[in-house]
Amino acid sequence: MVMQLVKALGGDPHDVQKKWVTTPCLLAPWRHDGGKDGSPSAGITKTAVEHSKYNCFTCGFKGNLLLLVTTIHQYQKSSPAKYAIDLKTAMVLVMAEDDDLDDPLVAGLAGLGDDYDTVKYQHNDPVELHDFDEDWLSSFPSAKGLPYAYERGLTDEIIDLFEIKYDSYQRRLSFPIRDFEGALRGLHGRDVTNQNDLRYYSYAYKDKRNPSVWIGENLVDLAHPVCVTEGMIDMTQIWKAHPNVLASKSSAMSWAMLERIRDADVIITAYDLGVGGDKGRSTIENHFPEKTIVHLTPHPMYGDFGATPDLVIKELFDMVF
Repeated sequence: MVMQLVKALGGDPHDVQKKWVTTPCLLAPWRHDGGKDGSPSAGITKTAVEHSKYNCFTCGFKGNLLLLVTTIHQYQKSSPAKYAIDLKTAMVLVMAEDDDLDDPLVAGLAGLGDDYDTVKYQHNDPVELHDFDEDWLSSFPSAKGLPYAYERGLTDEIIDLFEIKYDSYQRRLSFPIRDFEGALRGLHGRDVTNQNDLRYYSYAYKDKRNPSVWIGENLVDLAHPVCVTEGMIDMTQIWKAHPNVLASKSSAMSWAMLERIRDADVIITAYDLGVGGDKGRSTIENHFPEKTIVHLTPHPMYGDFGATPDLVIKELFDMVF
């Protein structure tokens, strides 16, 4: 993924060292004399993308890859580079959680494309989960009273159950992510203004995230049919008809994420219509060929479950159970 990220940002990656991918500095148009870096002055550590660090030994820029991409984005706004930069792809690579992108590239970049079986066995090492601080979460106020929350079908009961927060600084409706044991593993937010360049955002704590953990794990029982869907609002709408529901945050699901629901005997998919939804459904089928899988899709009139009325969703689930 690091090699793909460098290419998306207009770099020339060279995988010549055991621990680093080197490249002419990706910030050269704005931070180097003459706007160029004649030699590979920068490097990115070859670890999981969420843990990788960027370091340019000429201009001195250091930071994680999210900081790198957002910095380039800011520079691009005021002074675009003279070469092509694909910020959309770069952000998908860094976040791997933009469920606003109905693009087969997303699943491929998450390691679930045509080489699914190969990637699966390359990435089957246990994933260490990082702790998030409860006091940090408490610093965000409840989303109760937020007009956008009620417009999207949330009730005070749902806001309390899912501990939904409002980030007034970024103006995001944010859902805590807790694992099956109830430990806090993340926070995932959706822009409420429709003006933010990044519609969905996975918060980091001490520069770490847990992308393999589903939203809603602490509220489900894998001994009963579990529904998997994409977005947070999809999840809360489905919850009204089928409370045993999880959100993957994207139709691109990693091997580690899928393994977390290995104990489920029956899996119901509730992904959107379109390429992204098709990829989510096929990913579940490919990973769990031995399980009972039921695919539900939203009515074409609504397009996705988050926009589907409660009664329509209830009727759909009543047909299955």
